[in-house]
Amino acid sequence: MDRRKFLTTAAAATLLAPGFPVRSAPKRRVANDFSGLNAVPVAMERRPITTEDVSDAIGRWPNAISIGGGRYSMGGQVAAPDSLHLDTRRMNRVLALDPARRVVRVQAGISRRDLQDAIDPHDLSVRIMQSYNNFTVGGSVSVNCHGRYPDHFRSKIARDPDVVLHNADLRPPGFAEPRLINWISTEEPATVEERLIPRDRDYSRNQTLIWMVSELPGGKRLRA
Repeated sequence: MDRRKFLTTAAAATLLAPGFPVRSAPKRRVANDFSGLNAVPVAMERRPITTEDVSDAIGRWPNAISIGGGRYSMGGQVAAPDSLHLDTRRMNRVLALDPARRVVRVQAGISRRDLQDAIDPHDLSVRIMQSYNNFTVGGSVSVNCHGRYPDHFRSKIARDPDVVLHNADLRPPGFAEPRLINWISTEEPATVEERLIPRDRDYSRNQTLIWMVSELPGGKRLRA
């Protein structure tokens, strides 16, 4: 073995030996939304569990602060560059539940689904919420969960005692004309026995169909 080959082999063996200090580049801290398309560099991230944790983090930080929950608000809304980012998803506890008064107090990071799990055994449900139940309660409040048409809802929907569930969909190209659907109470027996959608339900077929109509060359015709 010549000298150059010997030195190369010895250096490689040294680098692979247990305990040899290897320095890696510092990991860049980023906060991203659910789409994974809007990474925002942040100075620091904290994952508080209690209100005291939040208070302590804010008291120690002198600059901008951003807050993230379920991170379903797209477009970089969940974070600010070089901010202290508070990830509230560990603040997911029910603090108090009074079934008789139908009042519940929760932490901001609890998801709608976790809330449903807690109140469903008491034959309760969320009175007003978005179409999906994976948003956090704090995030829903911060992005105006009352919906786009509060005046219409108050005058036409909330005053009707027979309306159990109301939904409004916007479909292209008629974005100025929402399609309204009301579910009305009835004396007929329930046709669906499950009260909550199972957590382990497989949505791979739905995801594939969405990919087909959004990405394939003929997807636009399929959407029509």
